[in-house]
Amino acid sequence: MRPLGPPQPVVLIANPAAGPGRKRGRLPALVAAARRLLPGLEVWPTEGPGSAAALAQKAADGGFGTVLAAGGDGTIHETLQGLVGKSTCLAPLPLGTANVLCRELGLPLVPEAALERLLTARPRGVSLGRVVGRGVDRHFVLMTGVGLDAAIVEDVRAPVKHRLGVGAYFIQSGLTGVRYRYPRLRVTVDGETATGTSAVIANARNYAGSFVLAPDAGLERPDLCLVLFDGRSPVPYLGFAAAVLAGVHTRMPGVTVRHGRRFEIVSEADLGAHADGEMVGRLPLTVTAVPEALNLLAPAAPGGRS
Repeated sequence: MRPLGPPQPVVLIANPAAGPGRKRGRLPALVAAARRLLPGLEVWPTEGPGSAAALAQKAADGGFGTVLAAGGDGTIHETLQGLVGKSTCLAPLPLGTANVLCRELGLPLVPEAALERLLTARPRGVSLGRVVGRGVDRHFVLMTGVGLDAAIVEDVRAPVKHRLGVGAYFIQSGLTGVRYRYPRLRVTVDGETATGTSAVIANARNYAGSFVLAPDAGLERPDLCLVLFDGRSPVPYLGFAAAVLAGVHTRMPGVTVRHGRRFEIVSEADLGAHADGEMVGRLPLTVTAVPEALNLLAPAAPGGRS
């Protein structure tokens, strides 16, 4: 069994621009706490889109045992691109808007408290998803989405997100839902095909914060979970949203849930896709499960499941 705590040496990759405005002042306090708790810690701030991946690659190539990633799920998504298949361990710290991965792991949402929990955590190998398509070849730890789900992510403006936090997505859901045309998707899961208008292929249970979208998904499972919604107007999606809140959506008509290792997604429309809440490419896409692709520092079995 691996020893507790982050493998040494440790570097902190920090995104100074992550999260809503009220959280941006937390980074100096987090850095001070990290330096106190981890003597010899190096701190590397990100300098813009893509820099977290390059810094993580530099850390892995330089022999660092652990990368602490301080930011939102987008920062963590970028950071893990440089750590896929490497022995260097990823440890997330919540400074973002939704902090879905930290919630999935049961970490406190106060960054300093999360850091203290990680000091007694244990590295474990977890699965990732890989999305390949027009303009994209990336790994994700949480989910990839297409259809209405991706349209909402694409429409959210950064200034509104920074001001309102998760609330920006709820407001945008209504705005996008009214104007969206709901083109059909065809998703083939390990050779079996289903259709709908919005699809999330999940590696984790949580979605948009603490909402449980894929209750049987898990970071240590060797497969991914498709949650496919089929509605052609905003009205059925209001019902889907209420069902997600109540935790009964997987049993309602118009919702398909399937686990698998390979997903092929096509549509007659020119649709974009997101991975971990970051727009990444356009259909057609192939999404595959990649078991044991990342070393993750986690205080318990991710999502409470194995």
